[in-house]
Amino acid sequence: MKKRTAIGLLALLVAALTLYGCAAGPAAGELGGDTIDAPELPPNATAVPVTTPAATDSPYEDLPTPDGIPDVHDQGQTEKLSYERDYESYAKQNSDVVGWISVPNTIIEYPVVIAKDNEYYLHYNYKKEKSKSGAIFMDYRNADFENSRHVIIYGHNMRNGTMFHELNSYKNKDFFEQNPVITLYYKGEKYEYEVFSANVVLADINFIRTKFKSDDDFVDYFAEFKSYSKFQNDVTVGPNDQVLTLSTCTYEYDDSRFIVQARRVRN
Repeated sequence: MKKRTAIGLLALLVAALTLYGCAAGPAAGELGGDTIDAPELPPNATAVPVTTPAATDSPYEDLPTPDGIPDVHDQGQTEKLSYERDYESYAKQNSDVVGWISVPNTIIEYPVVIAKDNEYYLHYNYKKEKSKSGAIFMDYRNADFENSRHVIIYGHNMRNGTMFHELNSYKNKDFFEQNPVITLYYKGEKYEYEVFSANVVLADINFIRTKFKSDDDFVDYFAEFKSYSKFQNDVTVGPNDQVLTLSTCTYEYDDSRFIVQARRVRN
């Protein structure tokens, strides 16, 4: 009998949720056009099982109170944050500020921080002030950024529209196709990433692996996620690529996540 991956088991879990009900998520079509409304699985998907991540590898919870978010995103402010204008001032305030994330046609313009774990910035903002909005933060395992094959950045899905809430725009086919490049500035260098996958996944699916047994393991891992994406394009991941995953909570199912994955633009 063939072994199924934790990803492959999603088919059974989704079927069970369909039969027995689940927490209500955003209405299908809320963003207009074709939208992601459930994970889709290709037939006969098989591979080696992956390990369920530890609790410290899964920093998620929905915290809706709009507290401690960057000033220009406060109510009554319309000016967007920008890397060119704001990064250095934030980095001077907090040495944990290592970068900046920019998602086109959204308000996602935020400093990126990193800590020694994946817990601290769930509850503190980029100024290290207690905050229910937390911060946009990089997985602590990506401290060696240049040698990280899989870079993961987390943010809360805030009901006031801030933090990674607008990442959900990639559930819309038109947005997915028209906004293919995400920009990450890291310590003064600009990196661009081409989106290849947008997925709703259950929390126990190990989508945050940073270690791979071989180049083939790395390529196959992301090819499988790409195959489950609601929308498809011609961007593929090779053995020498770096992949960026942006992750936030979502509500299609209990304890589910929405992830957008992108490959660094090749030189």
